[in-house]
Amino acid sequence: MPPKTAPAATAAPVEAARVRLPIRSAALNDLLLWRNPIKSGVALLAVTAVYAFFKYSKLNLLVVFLYALISLVLGCFLWNSYADFSHKSPVPVPGFITAGVSEEQAKQVAERYTVVANRVLGFLKRVVVNHDIAATSQVVGALYTAARIAALVSPLTLAYILVVLAFVLPKAYEMRKPQVDAAVAKARAQATRIYDQYLRQYMSRVPRASNAEPIEILNEEIKKVE
Repeated sequence: MPPKTAPAATAAPVEAARVRLPIRSAALNDLLLWRNPIKSGVALLAVTAVYAFFKYSKLNLLVVFLYALISLVLGCFLWNSYADFSHKSPVPVPGFITAGVSEEQAKQVAERYTVVANRVLGFLKRVVVNHDIAATSQVVGALYTAARIAALVSPLTLAYILVVLAFVLPKAYEMRKPQVDAAVAKARAQATRIYDQYLRQYMSRVPRASNAEPIEILNEEIKKVE
């Protein structure tokens, strides 16, 4: 009778690689990636409840927002009035509201966004001044797509869909990162092959704006600022 062999050890499950979203807020990053499932679930449920309330109550979102601002202003006035009378603390507000913004802080914000603003303006220049057919086609296509989407769904529904996607897609990508990366690489290789085979000879004949600022230079400037 042959000796019994020990069963092979079961391989430990591979933990999904943790990803980091391109946002500055660590709390928002953890919320969208479901680091704390209870908090993320409550947040998504709250967003859903707000959407359902405005969707089926037929209330005007702008009117509700303006009335909420009125309530906030009156609440701050009453709070501060009571605080003066009872020697209590006034309404807690962020420091920049009471202290203002320093020149150094304003300079940092300006330096951070100047390159981005110039990049947008450079693209607009290609469209409205340099009659760049490629840039014009991109703008027309984007605006047409936005118009078609706006005709199908209301702004409130579109905003809710985007929020739900923000809660679903990052976590789904984190859970299936190897498969998604492989599929994206395959799709990119296929698109490159089709472009090289069929479109490159035609795109090379498309006139480009001669005095448009090169996108590579702007990208390098953005990297320096970041």
